[in-house]
Amino acid sequence: MAVADSTHPQLGVTMTPQTTALESGNSVSVSLQASDAAALLYTVVRASGSFAFTDSADASYASNVQRTVKIQLPASASLTTALKIDVVTANVGGVVTTQSLPILTVVDTAHPAVTGSLTTTHSAGGAAPGDHLTLTVTGTDRRKLAY
Repeated sequence: MAVADSTHPQLGVTMTPQTTALESGNSVSVSLQASDAAALLYTVVRASGSFAFTDSADASYASNVQRTVKIQLPASASLTTALKIDVVTANVGGVVTTQSLPILTVVDTAHPAVTGSLTTTHSAGGAAPGDHLTLTVTGTDRRKLAY
């Protein structure tokens, strides 16, 4: 006699901190609680969009699973693409439940650094009429400069 589990597993998900924007180096923790009347096969936390991340765990036929996954935003994450986080669980009958967290924006709020130097062709230091002056400006950013 075959036993089937055709009901959806229950899935509760929270994210801390509760935010709508992340920047390079920030992280969020995704906590999940999955349960099923029969047994669970696995849980998956997946990020897509501005960067890809997957963390999966075998549920070992448990009827209740709790775990927390920390996702840290890499410096290479795209600023032009939103970050989507999905949490998935499946039971022994192959029935899948998915919950999506609110879409996150990837931002860069750190100011770029600017340095400058002024040089002259005047041999005694300082400047005199007719000297050529060179102004050099250098900008750096932990991600990328727009201009």
